[in-house]
Amino acid sequence: MRKVRFWLVVLACFMLSACQWAKIAHHDPQVKLLLVQTKVRIDMHWHRMLLTEKQSRDFLNYKQNYHAIEVDIQVLKALNEHRAYNSESVTQSENLLKLWRQDISNHQQHNTLGDTLIKRRSKQYNRVLKAMLVAENAKPE
Repeated sequence: MRKVRFWLVVLACFMLSACQWAKIAHHDPQVKLLLVQTKVRIDMHWHRMLLTEKQSRDFLNYKQNYHAIEVDIQVLKALNEHRAYNSESVTQSENLLKLWRQDISNHQQHNTLGDTLIKRRSKQYNRVLKAMLVAENAKPE
């Protein structure tokens, strides 16, 4: 009888240690709205660039738009940082900001971007922001 109790206690301890509660941040409608707005602005940015001829895609023509979107991403990162148990969203925001800054630098260095790169980046941002929206919607209210 003691052996049975001992093994039940061991099994219970094992099961309790294997099952951990993962704390996550609550859903924030403000973050969701900012994600949607940022996604639309980025989509418009790349779409406008595709509609422009390659020789007219000077960095200076898009500098203000790049900056406005960068500010949106920084605000998104700040909002995510101020929420408890939100490290994954903070990491996603940091990665998004890093990617955006790389694109700014790339456009600034080459002063133009090709259609293939624009289409690839557009799809990449679409995937990243869609994943961030799904993650935000999955959080409890």
